Amino acid sequence: MRLIYSRSRTPFGLLVRAASWWGQWSHCGIVTGDGTVIHAHALRGVVEEPLPEFARRRLATGVHERVAGAPRRGM
Repeated sequence: MRLIYSRSRTPFGLLVRAASWWGQWSHCGIVTGDGTVIHAHALRGVVEEPLPEFARRRLATGVHERVAGAPRRGM
C-alpha cells in the first residue's frame, strides 16, 4: 500500500501541524495503482484525484510504501 503525506501553507494545515507538536505532515492519502490519490477534503468529503494535481497544491509531499499485514482487509 502506498501512502502519501503532505503539508500546505493554509491556516488549517498550520493548525493541524501545531496540534501535533509541529509535525512534518498535515494531510495524508492513499496512492492507487492507476496514479490517483484518495483523500479527504474539508468541503468535498472523500475525493479521488490525479497524483500530479494533488502534489501541485502542496508545499511538500512524501510517498511511503507500507506492507499490509492483512492485504484483503487493507490492514
